[in-house]
Amino acid sequence: MLPYVWDLPDGKRIVVKCNKLGQPIGSEGGMLGQFLGTIARNGSYCPLNKKNWRKVKENKENKGDLIILQFVQTKFLYPHSCEKWILKSTGRNWRRFKLCPEVVEKDQWEALVNYWKSKKGKMLSEKNKRSRAMLKNTHSAGTKSDARWSEDLAELENLVEEQPELAQNDQGRVCGHCPRVMS
Repeated sequence: MLPYVWDLPDGKRIVVKCNKLGQPIGSEGGMLGQFLGTIARNGSYCPLNKKNWRKVKENKENKGDLIILQFVQTKFLYPHSCEKWILKSTGRNWRRFKLCPEVVEKDQWEALVNYWKSKKGKMLSEKNKRSRAMLKNTHSAGTKSDARWSEDLAELENLVEEQPELAQNDQGRVCGHCPRVMS
């Protein structure tokens, strides 16, 4: 539940760096990603009775996307370029949160299940199954994003350039090479 982040004193924020694509990097970036998962599971910010993520973001009653960004800004300090990624990641987490734990409000769950049972919901589900079946590669790096892996690899390559004696062991391979990271 990330009590460290939720219980931060007022005025204290975690500084997050982002790469050129606006994706958070470093351990702080990982913490931000996990925090967004808790936001996506919070019905006050991301209600389940909306049929798609755009309806959550464009909620005229409370300007959903602005509310989410304003709340995240109370806990994290990040470049403006990261906001698109924050909303995209929260939306992805919101879509994954499609089971009924005790914390989900009953009326939101019923509306979601009714949508799933509808013709429109079933058609979308079939379309998404076909799309998923066409995927050739899946993410297998755990909670660490591709952006964070790339940043770690770039740091390792810089270290090897600065100190070439660290780059080779007795087999002549780069120390610390991770087979999951492709450049």
